[in-house]
Amino acid sequence: MLTLRKKNLNYKKIFLFIILIGTFLYMTFLDYDNIKLLIHNPNKEIQEVKKIIIKLFFSILGKLVIFFILLSIYMHFQRSLKIKRLQKRLSLWSKLSYYIDKIGEEVFNELTIGIIVINTTNNTIEWINTYANKIFNNPNINTSLNLINKQMAELLNTQDKEKQIVLNIGNKFFDCLYKREFNVFYLFDVTQREKIQILYHQATPALIFLSFDNLENSLKNLDFSEQSQIKVEYLSAISDFFEIYESYLKQLSDDKFLLLLKREQLENMILEKFSILKNIRNISEKYKLNITLSMGIACYNLPFNQLAYYSQSALELAQKRGGDQVVVNIENQKIQYFGATKASLNTNSKIISRVNSEIIKDLIQKHHNCFFMSHKNPDLDAFGSMIAIYKIASSLNNNQDHYIIMDINLMEKNFQNIYEILNQENPNLFKNIIDFQKANKMINKNSLIIIVDNQHLEILDNKELLTLTDNIIIIDHHRSSEKIISNKFAYIDASASSTVEMIMELIFFLNHPVYISPLEATIMYGGMIIDTNYFTSRTSERTLEVASRLINMGAESQKIKLWLRQSYDQILEMNQLLSRMEIYMKKFAIITSDKPIDDRSFLAKVAENSLNVQNIEAAFVIGELSSTHQIGISARSCNDNINVQIVMEQMNGGGHINSAAAQIKNANINDVVLELKTILKNEYQEGNENMKIILLEDLTDKGKKEEIIQVNAGYGNYLIRTKKALLANSQNIEKLKQNKKIQEEKEQQKILLMTKLKEEIEDKPITIQIQIGPNGEMHGKITPKHIIDELYKSHNILLDKPKIILDNEINSLGIYKANIILKDNIIANLTINVKAKKS
Repeated sequence: MLTLRKKNLNYKKIFLFIILIGTFLYMTFLDYDNIKLLIHNPNKEIQEVKKIIIKLFFSILGKLVIFFILLSIYMHFQRSLKIKRLQKRLSLWSKLSYYIDKIGEEVFNELTIGIIVINTTNNTIEWINTYANKIFNNPNINTSLNLINKQMAELLNTQDKEKQIVLNIGNKFFDCLYKREFNVFYLFDVTQREKIQILYHQATPALIFLSFDNLENSLKNLDFSEQSQIKVEYLSAISDFFEIYESYLKQLSDDKFLLLLKREQLENMILEKFSILKNIRNISEKYKLNITLSMGIACYNLPFNQLAYYSQSALELAQKRGGDQVVVNIENQKIQYFGATKASLNTNSKIISRVNSEIIKDLIQKHHNCFFMSHKNPDLDAFGSMIAIYKIASSLNNNQDHYIIMDINLMEKNFQNIYEILNQENPNLFKNIIDFQKANKMINKNSLIIIVDNQHLEILDNKELLTLTDNIIIIDHHRSSEKIISNKFAYIDASASSTVEMIMELIFFLNHPVYISPLEATIMYGGMIIDTNYFTSRTSERTLEVASRLINMGAESQKIKLWLRQSYDQILEMNQLLSRMEIYMKKFAIITSDKPIDDRSFLAKVAENSLNVQNIEAAFVIGELSSTHQIGISARSCNDNINVQIVMEQMNGGGHINSAAAQIKNANINDVVLELKTILKNEYQEGNENMKIILLEDLTDKGKKEEIIQVNAGYGNYLIRTKKALLANSQNIEKLKQNKKIQEEKEQQKILLMTKLKEEIEDKPITIQIQIGPNGEMHGKITPKHIIDELYKSHNILLDKPKIILDNEINSLGIYKANIILKDNIIANLTINVKAKKS
């Protein structure tokens, strides 16, 4: 519209310009004779010339005056038109302003839009409309916004011009929009939208694969009847547990199951932390079997074939991590782990080790040169593993050069000392150890990188080297996670004590001579000693077998003890930290350092020493690492009852069941301690095994309504959340007793009332008249409704849906007896006289 107006204005200007030109030419034409006379008769007398010039001047002047008069008249006319248009527009706006004021007033006060104006000087309410008053229960003007709603108060700190969040106030949801320019909040009711989203969220399909770990191997030595009995007990435990979640359970094989349910039920399982794992362990302990349960869960809005793929991947991850656990993969969430409260089952057979040995042997032989690396701040297990796999590659491809990648400048001080001692004892061992810069120049696409004692990119010595080749092998004894480095082949055994143990088993099955010197064997043996804490944890028959071989190769435990000795200052500092020990929940030692820690392994040594304190089952030592300025945590436990790996994984760390660690960025020690205590309380608070509840409805095989029963804590919490039960605390039990007493009193009153009513009915017979045909037959039949209506009509006794039982069918005239069941054991006998209706 605006463009069209501009075009019309341009056309008017052009038209006016043409008129002016035309007028000027016309005026010139009128004076043409005088001009011609002057030009063609230049010899005329001066007097005549003057007369002509004067005449011509006044003619042109007059015409110009007339022209300007006409122009002014035109301009005045245009101005008048413009004024009239403006007056009309103002008149229209004046009419509209009334309605606009009314609409604005309605928006502010009547429509369901909450508006709050804030005084940003002190963050208080300056003005609030009617609807916002209802939302926040009529707050006073000048009330602090922080007292009204903390989420809204936090929006005041935003630097954005506009910021929107969703508020949950009572049972309603609101879109809350904050406009910084005007210091105003707008609130829009979006309850229906959010409820639909919640329903959609809760209905997301979840697919679960369940698998028994080590079922076949554990049962193979039992007779058929014993196997059947034990399997039935396992199946009953699974069936009973999942029945309460209204899910679909299907057995796929002896040891594998499929479960379908919705996200709402899955979230209830997560809150209970999958107590089915413990139920299965209890059965296994009862029969002294090494059988556990692993579960892989996927919850996505995807077709079931893709959902099954994610679920199977989660199950495989649970089994790689050692079984006896649940891996939960929910859309747009970090993968969660539950269970694994016991050490990993040793399910790795010698057949698997032999197969893996052949695979690794083939891969090494196919590549010209190999490079070996581990994690940051290597320990003796990492170093010993690199030496062991280096010796294998050198034996298989002795005409090629292979290298261990380590940078002495990035080692912790304690390990640097050991490294220098070893270098002095045997310089030849270290000639093929290179730093990252040399490795970067030497590795090409045909090279093979073997990563030992690590599978995570975040703690790898050098990430950039992995971009130089796709040929990567991983050998590790830590539990797997979803963040495993991309590889050609991965050999991960969470039941192994150390990576040295795994590689030594590979050497045994190589059928190829691999020479290991006494010094090399000592380094490997040292790795096993540290990871098993001198063979007191994570030690199996396999572990001792490998340790025996290393001793036969010349490993010296005395030399290891000398390497691991601590300085006088370290011992003093350790004792100072031990004196700061806080005992939490009577079994956890929590120690914090107020000084930066130079050597990360020092935290681990303090944690190990803390376990020497009586009744301490796990220790957590926390300090700021001077090298990274992150908060480091070292965790140790002295038995399998406390899985410190699960605790550290919740703090973005990892490790083993008895030995784990974490490093936390952008945090302070106090916040880390608080988070640690919260996790420990949630995982290991005593008294949460079983609980007593009051049933609010009948539950099959559990109990009747208002009965007090004892159930598993997870199941009990589920029943409480779904309003099928109440916690059986003293308050609720007392309330239950009072309710029962009131019910009993009401029941007694009802019995008295029904007894009196029985007597009244029996004293007052009724007569029902019915139409009789010419042959004496009845038209229609008498129903209980007829009896109830007649009783009310005749005696004003109204019965509410009583049960009436007739001795005989009423099919003729006469006197009949009917039993009216008023209550259990209270039956009134009613006399009914059936007569013919008079015509």
